[in-house]
Amino acid sequence: MDNFASFRASVREGDVTIPKVALGEPLRTECDHFIECVAKNKPPLTDGRTATAVVRALEALTRSVANAGREERVGS
Repeated sequence: MDNFASFRASVREGDVTIPKVALGEPLRTECDHFIECVAKNKPPLTDGRTATAVVRALEALTRSVANAGREERVGS
């Protein structure tokens, strides 16, 4: 499938669950959330520790793909 329209029009067999995803601009949503946290003195949904863990997992995934799917340790 070369584009989203062809994906949406494709036939699928079996049970399929398609979650509803709110449309919008991801960067704008992130910025709005940041501004709300600052204005209302609220903690963010995610923080630097969470972001670091995600980056480490993605790095391990990249190493695994480069090594034919070999299991890779996630850094700490």
